[in-house]
Amino acid sequence: MFTKLRHPVRSIREPFGTAGLVVAVMALVLALTGAAFAAGGLTGKQKKEVTKIAKQFAGKPGAAGPAGPAGPAGATGPAGATGKEGPQGKEGPQGKEGKQGLPGEDATFNGEPLKSGVTETGTWSANSFLPNHWAFTDISFPIKLEAPVALGAIHYIGMGGSTAECPGTVSNPQAEPGQVCVYALIQVHMEYVQPNMTANAGVALRFESTEEESPAQAALGTWAVTAP
Repeated sequence: MFTKLRHPVRSIREPFGTAGLVVAVMALVLALTGAAFAAGGLTGKQKKEVTKIAKQFAGKPGAAGPAGPAGPAGATGPAGATGKEGPQGKEGPQGKEGKQGLPGEDATFNGEPLKSGVTETGTWSANSFLPNHWAFTDISFPIKLEAPVALGAIHYIGMGGSTAECPGTVSNPQAEPGQVCVYALIQVHMEYVQPNMTANAGVALRFESTEEESPAQAALGTWAVTAP
């Protein structure tokens, strides 16, 4: 005798019926995966049955697993657009008055003449390579005088000398107010003759040779002028 075997799917379907099989399968999927089920084809009653069955067979949530390693840093994003300029702020209050500064130099280079009683100094030199010849040199004042000094107020002070109008030395040139003092440091084969010109911006001096055959003639030194 042969036993009639039932089809495997039919054997699962017969205890539940077609609709019951669908409910059971969806409940099992929901219990194992926790995924939502499609609503199409199920009645409201069947949906409740699926949820009820899934809750019965669903396991408790497991413990949280260990944190995974940090992923690699992402690429730098593009620079953002420049923002709009904000409105101008309100003007702040005026600050406190600062302390008075140290006194400045009496003489300035802003075009004003040298102030009365102020002295300025410098160097000068004269030379010639022609025997029995004149030599000229000029002295320019960095800060001009209010007016030119008189020719008689220009004094040539030989090496190591001084006068009442010129009480200084070649290394420390000085001049009384309204006087121009020319101090000699070196004087070779030439002597001072006289001032050749005077102006509020400087003076010119003239020298002459003392040796008719000597080609080397030179003189140099310092000067001082004090505004009257």
